[in-house]
Amino acid sequence: MKTMVFKSLNYLLKRKKYRPHFGKDDIIIEDIVLNPVHFLPEGEWRENQEADFWMDDKSDFYLLTLCNSGENSVTLGEDEINKYRYIIIRVPVKDISRTLKNVIHELKKFSYAEKLTRKQQTYPFFISSGKE
Repeated sequence: MKTMVFKSLNYLLKRKKYRPHFGKDDIIIEDIVLNPVHFLPEGEWRENQEADFWMDDKSDFYLLTLCNSGENSVTLGEDEINKYRYIIIRVPVKDISRTLKNVIHELKKFSYAEKLTRKQQTYPFFISSGKE
């Protein structure tokens, strides 16, 4: 019970800090709120082209980086200086909307929050191309 109260209080404190990153251009997928840090690339993505998003999963905040790569991996960690948590997804990106939906769907099944520690860790990560 104490752990749940602490996590809720911690989330509320972080929410005050991260809330300015969210607004009118939010992207909501399932129950995850994403906000692009920069303009999203249009058209075909170059190899290793990236897009960054602030991500609110209603329990914590993360910087999510989506990288167009055939590596099929997810890297989880925490920035030691600024103390934000990050998720770097390296998968092929053809259609940004569809890829984001598939990434969020698979990320939730992956249990990223439980695997995230201060030490950076990389895991295999595959998205299905069929999820609409």
